[in-house]
Order: sequence, then structure tokens, then C-alpha cells
Amino acid sequence: RDNLLSTNHIHADIDALANQARQEQPREANRWSSLSTRPRSGTISMSGYTYSFPGTYQGEVNFMKQWYRDRLNFMDTNFLAKPVLSNNGGPISPGFTLSISGPVGATVYYTTDGADPRSPGGNVAPDALVYSSPITLNGNTRVVARAYDPNHQNLTGLNNPPLSSPWSGPTAATFVVATPPVVVTEIMYHPAPSPGGTNLADDFEYIELKNIGAGALNLVGVRFTNGIDYSFTAASSITTLGAGQTALLVKNRAAFSSRYPTLSNIAGEYAGSLDNAGERLTLVGSALEPILDFRYDSSWYPITDGFGFSLVIVNENAPLNTWSNRFSWRPSSNVNGSPGINDPAPRALPPVLINEALTHTDLPQVDTVELYNAATNTVDISGWFLTDDFHKPKKYRFPDNTTIPAGGFLMVGEHNFNNGSPTSFALSSLGDEVWLFSGDAATNLTGYFHGFKFGAAQNGVSFGRYVTSVGEEHFVAQITNTLGAPNAGPRVGPVVLNEIMYQPAPVVGTNNNTLDEFIELRNITDQPVALYDPNFPTNTWQLGGGIDYLFPPNLTLPPDSYLLVANFDPVHQPGQLAAFQAKYGLDAGAIVVGPYGGSLDNSTERVKLLEPDPPQTAPGPNPGFVPYILVDQVTYANDLPWPTNANGTGLSLQRIASAGYGDDPVNWQPAAPTAGRANAGSGPLDTDRDGLPDSWEAAHGLDARDATGDNGASGDPDGDGMTNLQEYLSGTDPRDASSYLRIESIGAAGAATRIRFNAVAGKTYTVQYREQVDLGGWSKLTDVPAQPSTGEIEMMDPVAATNVTRFYRLVTPQLP
Repeated sequence: RDNLLSTNHIHADIDALANQARQEQPREANRWSSLSTRPRSGTISMSGYTYSFPGTYQGEVNFMKQWYRDRLNFMDTNFLAKPVLSNNGGPISPGFTLSISGPVGATVYYTTDGADPRSPGGNVAPDALVYSSPITLNGNTRVVARAYDPNHQNLTGLNNPPLSSPWSGPTAATFVVATPPVVVTEIMYHPAPSPGGTNLADDFEYIELKNIGAGALNLVGVRFTNGIDYSFTAASSITTLGAGQTALLVKNRAAFSSRYPTLSNIAGEYAGSLDNAGERLTLVGSALEPILDFRYDSSWYPITDGFGFSLVIVNENAPLNTWSNRFSWRPSSNVNGSPGINDPAPRALPPVLINEALTHTDLPQVDTVELYNAATNTVDISGWFLTDDFHKPKKYRFPDNTTIPAGGFLMVGEHNFNNGSPTSFALSSLGDEVWLFSGDAATNLTGYFHGFKFGAAQNGVSFGRYVTSVGEEHFVAQITNTLGAPNAGPRVGPVVLNEIMYQPAPVVGTNNNTLDEFIELRNITDQPVALYDPNFPTNTWQLGGGIDYLFPPNLTLPPDSYLLVANFDPVHQPGQLAAFQAKYGLDAGAIVVGPYGGSLDNSTERVKLLEPDPPQTAPGPNPGFVPYILVDQVTYANDLPWPTNANGTGLSLQRIASAGYGDDPVNWQPAAPTAGRANAGSGPLDTDRDGLPDSWEAAHGLDARDATGDNGASGDPDGDGMTNLQEYLSGTDPRDASSYLRIESIGAAGAATRIRFNAVAGKTYTVQYREQVDLGGWSKLTDVPAQPSTGEIEMMDPVAATNVTRFYRLVTPQLP
């Protein structure tokens, strides 16, 4: 018995099931007077079986495990024992010797090609060998062995199986001298449909395999065991690949040939289909030796999900365990991919960004999309597309001679994209999306896109692009509209998510202690805030995301005050409320409401604070519908770059700058809970609570009483792309565009690369690198400890500057 039916696995299943009921078992036993619910005690005999019970729940679990073990062992001893290999398989060197032992009196038959030494019907297979001495293995080998004893007799008759076999079960192992040098280099998992054609889009699927070895490779026996169903046989159209050659496996040969009529290197058709959402693909060799076992995902590069672009491996010679890494792949350079040939180098497409969008307007304002050219040269976007549906990119096409100057803006008004044409569209004030796609003169997509989904908007309030401290792009409501100019920064308040206790310390063992969870709101203004629409008082604020809570009517949050949303009902559970107040040191006047639906996830969760907009009115669509506006949002996690010690330790996540942007790990810290009062570690005086100390703001000419615009945490008075909060954390000057966190120079230094930057006294740094400008994760090169004085730091990357291209970035504070 191996795998799922092994004794160890069955015991593990029993333990897992027993643990699920362990906390409930005492309550169940106390509920009923019957002894059948209580653990047995003393020596008990039944059905010819005697066992000494200790009178505990664990004693019952142990008895069950022994009962299964004894009976399964009884079954095992009725069958002829399987042979035992001296090695269970895996990597070996040429000349490795393998020994096989079998039960006394039995003959061991084996094969080295993966075949069964027993023929169907019970005879010895023609190619089976009799084991007599150790076997020498010089290449990849699949050994299968069985013991044979014609004198063996199973128990038969009453309560036993009716048949007996002289054969044991098979023992098998794969021994690998070298992994076959064939890899998956391209996946067309979700092709574009054929315009006007009769084939389904899936009919154009394909997988490209390539021999990356130095010599010819026999493919017979190579097969996929997960994802698709295909095995190379002697009947395959391609059975051997020369060095550097490729073979294609296709979903539908006829459909594939209609799209790619000149290609002839099709090995065959596979059964099944590639999952459009992503799935696991496993490729093994003829001896079942592992070659590739990886997953792809449609979320890696959405342009490959139905737009005609394939996934192409970046480095075919990379370690095979990196195939599941998003950054090991890139989209193909052209529509329909490059089956059977090397994919061209990626196009150098300019970084034109959707930077701001005004989506809810009344005249004289009109809905407008702002594009920003982040390049240092003028960009021609003639033939590019603007759309409100990511899956229908070809809506509004920019006319010829449409250019954007370097660092400049282009405003696209509703009169452009909602002009009455068959592909015109309008942006919905209730929530929508807006995307920019690159295209060529022939209206083909060329692979670049940028854009956002957005929620309901207040009238006259635009959404703008904001880059967090970890480089994520967020599209959030702006302090003020700045179409044609740099964005003003995120709108924050009047009420914010201020503290989150998502995983309180457990009460019993690993129990998920949801009753001590809470979410704290804070009114950061000096005015009361009604958590409902005064004109429609039944329309109240709510929490959304991973949890749901609708605030009660007529609830107002006083100036500079706090409110706690708990995971129990404080009105109908006064005992729990008292325990909650005692645990967190709340006074009787603290506002506690609840319960919310669900619970806060212990790994990651998105929490939203939403307020109602006025109901929609006729003659517009959806009269009476109440849109909800996003006031604040936090998407926390229990791994970096978020604090990692607020999960079950008794610490909560606490906002550092109340008036700073909330959905950014740089603005949160772990600390002992401060429910209903100011967060811990508030540090130096910060009058406007924007996370910037008054002394720092005064030193740099900022108003310490104003948390908005250029004076606030999200402001950028010198226009260098770094917010005031980022400048403060970096120790740079927010009014000097030349003063920002940067690497000053990179250059060759003999066999190494020299990196220099200016380190600010008291700041720690990490230098990271990767080998593609927009692909691949960042790896740590080195850490730089705090220096006693500001000055230039020099370090060396031992990789030769002339042998590999590397891109570097500087991070502060130092990463773990």
C-alpha cells in the first residue's frame, strides 16, 4: 500500500479529522448523558479485539489508528510481498548499481523500460528479466519489478477474497542521469478568434517545445501528464528534434494550418484544451523522469488572454524550477505569436499612461480622459485605441498625426470617443473602466496597454493615477481636478480606516479568534461627519471588500473621534461587549457597532469604506439606484512589504499618517492595540496628522497645519514624482527636483560593476537588481547600514558589466 492508502497517510487523515472536532468534543460529551459520547476507560474486549482505553479523546483517536493499522497489515500479509529496491529513484551517475530483494522462495522479474513484467492474464511478460545480480544503470531508466511465487496462497473462502495470485504488486522507480533537454518555450493558451471564421478560438491553441541540448533528441515516450493529453509515439509526425529545433503540439491541426499555412513542424494534436484561466502543465520523459512541472496564469499578462498574444519564455536555459514564475515569461511580440520560430525581440513601445479621468459631470464639464507621455521624446499614438471594455479594445481609434510631447498631456473629451459611431462609448458615473491599447496602421494591436477600472464617482471629482511606495499603480479620487497638469494626489477623509485587528491572539490553541477582531474608523476633521446621506437618511455608509457591514441610521461621528466595528452584536451580546471593552481598555462612551458579515482574513484582505451618493433620478438609467463612493480602502497582507508581525501576535495594524494615503504599506505599522484612541508611536509633533513632522515641514517651507495639496503627504511640490511622504522617508528635499532617492552612477570596474549613490545620514538602504527592465522579480544585491554622515556610497556587483545586462534600484529603509 503506497501513497493515499499507506498507513502513514491514513493515520494523518484520522488526525486531521479528529482535530476538526477536538474543541467541540467536550461540549458534545457534556450535552448528552449517554456514555456513547464519552471516551471509554479501562480494558475492553469486543469482536475478538482487546484494548486498554485511557478515558480521553486522544485515546479514542489512538485506538482508531491502531485498529486500521492492524487490519490493513492483516490484508498486506495475505499478498505476496513486493520487491524492495536498494534505491527509491532520483538523480544518479552513470554506472550506478541497483540491487533488488524479494520474499524468500520467490523469483523477481523486472524491466528497465517501464513495462510491467507481468503480462495481462498473469504470464511472465516476454521482455521481463530475472533478477540475479545488481543492475548497472548508465542512462535514464524506469525500473518495474514484481515477485513471483507459484506456491504462494492467499486466504480464500468465507470472509476472504475468492482469488489468489502468485504475483506481488509492482515496485517501480525512475532513475535520472540527465534531464532530457526539451522545454516548453511558447504557450498559446487563449487565442484570438478568427474574424468571420467557423473555427472556435480554442482551435488555434498550441504549445511549442524546443530541444535546447547540443545533440539530437529522441522524443518517443515524452508525454504531458497534466494540462493536455499527448504522448510522443513512433507514429508522431515528429519523433526526433535536432539541436535548437522546435516541435508544435496543436489543438486542431486543420484550424492551426489555416492560420499558419507555412508551418510544417507540427508533431501532432493533443486531447483536451489549455485552460484560459491558467493551469498546471507537466512534461515527463520516456522513463517518466520529470522534465517540467509548472503553472501559467492568465493574470500574468492580460494581453495574452484572448487578444492573440502568446506566452513566450524569456530565457529557455533558465533553471527549470523558474517556469512557474510570471517573470520567466513575456507576451509575444506580435499578434498570433511565433510558433515554430524564435520570437522577435519585444517592441520598444512608449510609456503613454492614462493619468486622470473625469467620469461624472454636468455641463459645462464633460467626461474627459487625460493621457500622459512619460517618455523623454514626442510620441505618435496614431492608430492607438481607447476603450471602456478591456476585452473590446478597438473602440475609439486615434486619428493620424496624433502626438503627445515629452512629459506632456493629451485630453480626450467625450465628444471624441462618444461621437455616435458604431464603436463609440461613454464612461459611466456608476463605475467603469478605461484602457489605452497600442496599434499599428493596419489596426493590429501591438502589445502595449494601460488603464484602470474605477468605481462610482462624485460629481465633478476625477480619478487619477497614483504610484505607491512599492510601485503599484492605483487609480483614486483626486483632491482636485488637474486635467492637463500633474495630478493633485489622492483625496483622503473625512473618515479613514485607522486601525485593523485582523488576527487577534488565539484564545485556545490555533483557534481563529474572530470575536476580538475590529476595524477602527477615525474622523480626521474638526467637524462632525454623518455616516448617512442627510437628504436620504436610510442610505447609510457601509464597509465592503472581504467583509460587509451597513452602518445604522442616524449615526454621526464627532470631530476627531473614533468608531469601532466589531465582529459581534454589541446590542444583543452585552457580555461579549463587556469582555471586548475590558480587553482593549475602552471606556463606556466608546462607539462600538457590529457585527459585520464574514471575518477578516488572516493572510490578506481588502477593506473598503463607502458612502452613498444621491440616488439616480429619471430620465437617466437606473432611477432610484444608490451609487456608493469609495472613501477609503486598505488591502493589507501578512507578508512583505506589509508588516509581518500583526498576525496572531496581539498586535494590530495602525495607520501612521491619518491624512496620508491609506492603501500603501508605508503608511502602516504594527503596534499594541489602541482601539478608540490615538495610534501608538505617533512620534514627533504632527499638527495636521499627515505623517510629516511639523519640524520637517517647517524646514522645507510646507504648512504644518495643512494636509492637502503640496503641503500634504501626497503632495509633490518639486514635481519629481516622489510624494512628500516618500521624500521624508528617503531624507531628500521635497522642494528640489534634483534631490530624490536615486543611483548616481553605474559603470564597469574591471570584472565587476560599480554602483554609486548618495546616502543620507541615519538611513538604511537595499540595492536590488534584475536582468530585464520590465520583467523578472527584484533580487537583493546588498544592504547598506546607516551611515554617520551624508555622503557617497560605492559598492561592487561581482557580475561582469560586459557579460550581462542588469537593472538596479535603490530602496529605503533596508529590506529584510
